[in-house]
Amino acid sequence: MLENEILLNSIPRVKFSGDSKVKFSGVSFSLKAAKKNVFLLLMDDEWEKGVRKRFGQYEKSIESVLEELKSKRIFNIIVNKKHDKSLFKGFNVFFVDSTKDFFYSVGGLLREHYAGSLIAVTGSAGKTTTKNMLAHVLASIPGRNVSYTIGNRNTARPVVTDLINSSDSDFLALEVSRACFDTFDKYAFSLRPDFAILTSISEAHLEDLGSLEGVAIHKSKIFKNMNSGYAVVNADTPYSNVVADYATRNGAKVVFYGKEKENPVSLVKYDSMTGLVTANVFGQQMKYSVGPYSEHLAVNSLAVAAVLHLMNIPKLDELMGTLEGISPTKGRGDTFEYTTPKRSFKIIDDSYNSNPASMRASLKTLYSIKSEGGRKIAVLGDMLELGVDSSQIHSDLHDAVISSGVDKVYLVGEHMQNLWIKLPEEIKGALFKNTDGVYTFLKSQLKNKDIVLFKSSHGTELHRIVERFRKSLAS
Repeated sequence: MLENEILLNSIPRVKFSGDSKVKFSGVSFSLKAAKKNVFLLLMDDEWEKGVRKRFGQYEKSIESVLEELKSKRIFNIIVNKKHDKSLFKGFNVFFVDSTKDFFYSVGGLLREHYAGSLIAVTGSAGKTTTKNMLAHVLASIPGRNVSYTIGNRNTARPVVTDLINSSDSDFLALEVSRACFDTFDKYAFSLRPDFAILTSISEAHLEDLGSLEGVAIHKSKIFKNMNSGYAVVNADTPYSNVVADYATRNGAKVVFYGKEKENPVSLVKYDSMTGLVTANVFGQQMKYSVGPYSEHLAVNSLAVAAVLHLMNIPKLDELMGTLEGISPTKGRGDTFEYTTPKRSFKIIDDSYNSNPASMRASLKTLYSIKSEGGRKIAVLGDMLELGVDSSQIHSDLHDAVISSGVDKVYLVGEHMQNLWIKLPEEIKGALFKNTDGVYTFLKSQLKNKDIVLFKSSHGTELHRIVERFRKSLAS
């Protein structure tokens, strides 16, 4: 909660009208889900049409919006000062030149006043699971309040919204996508995390960023203007030296984690059958579980352990032990059994998104799973936004596919044709241009005790195939 006087004195050309006792207590955008205790930001044309539609603010007159708010007894709003002020009688209003500029200025102001620990997580892969593990462990600390990114709401507007609305939390864990950084720069907003984790660099968004080094440089903006605090960097990822150099130049202390014992936080051993992790955390060896067949989760957990240690939080080994109770997020490696009277097979749903690094990690997971007499099947779809090298990047997956010990491979998408021609004939299942007919075909092909991995970029829409398997179980 922020005193209005501080806000008015800190942000130029802002006027407040209404009850002087009302304090700025947060911001919301949804007209349908507007709350009495926060300020609803009335979006004008400078906000994207899709955002305005999502929050019920598209093609509505200011008069109709105000009537709707009155009926809900909601009187706290932020609005562009171009509107006739006489319309807002009875409301508590911040009148601003630009609602977008104001929003990001408030975010910057709340960052200055935030007294808790802000942890930001970015990377080409692994940021959602790392953030979830971090939030899970922090929530296990008695008497401490934790806020965190829900799902993968990791673009600039929801990230700054979470910061604004979490000013009273002890810990704030934010997942930050690469799309944030250009917006942050545009509005002169600086996140300045106390702890920033970079999980991985991979060939994602090459259409915009040009090269793997370009991805590394762009992701490194998570460390911009840190001035102090810790950059927790996966030493195993490409261009980790570039990332570390950027962090150091921005005043952060760099801590590496990874598989090699030279790192201050390292993976000593991971048992894929039991999920047991043995880790070295700044000289302290500890054991905990992250679940079976998930070495990438074991590596991600090292970043969590590093941050907790750097926070000087006691009983670290006990807190890391709470990870045993965490489950993979839907579409990010969760599993379920598809069971009918005639057959039962396991589906590994990793269909939410994909890039080369996460694709290889998923295939490695498939390899580590012990078969109980059935086949190992991989259903793989296009990885998108890989730029001019997309064909070669898809083709280069053939070694990972073959090494996974897969019995049959089904490929979906035009880019996957480049992988198809490199595969041995005996493991080729079928090649599809798109997802049309894939569900029906697979349903006829899959057998009892099969283990089936689904993996692709979200835009390839393999997740819709998995969802049909889920729904058919419920019907």
